[in-house]
Amino acid sequence: MNGIKLKNNDLSPLKVERLKWMILLILSHLFVFLLLSMQEEPTLKPLSKVRSGYVRLQLPLISQASLGQDKTLVILMTENQKIITREAELIKKISLREGIDSSGTQYLVDIPERDMEKLIRIKNKTVFAYPATKHFRSKKKIKKRENYEIHF
Repeated sequence: MNGIKLKNNDLSPLKVERLKWMILLILSHLFVFLLLSMQEEPTLKPLSKVRSGYVRLQLPLISQASLGQDKTLVILMTENQKIITREAELIKKISLREGIDSSGTQYLVDIPERDMEKLIRIKNKTVFAYPATKHFRSKKKIKKRENYEIHF
């Protein structure tokens, strides 16, 4: 082995110190990653109970309202803009594998019992969900202005 000469490089103290810091940095990141990956998946919290006077249904909807963390107040309308109910609440969006019927996007909705009859009558029509605003939620009718003739 006379022909092979190995170089023996001595590492300077500065390089040794940098190497220690790099190893420490990599090990700390690895430790944090292992801690975070071992956490349990968050468990699903049970759905809130249905309020009295309301019925919880799974409906195919076309929703214009964004789902928040809590219930979202919506107005259910037909494709002809006829109001089904003004007080529906979107609970959550149901994925297709959870739903029984895969026609349209399924939502879990709380509907007042008094409006169930309207929903049953339009069972084959498309239902739209719009966010509830004060304008839509009020049941006040706009008074028509009457024109009076004045004769002198």
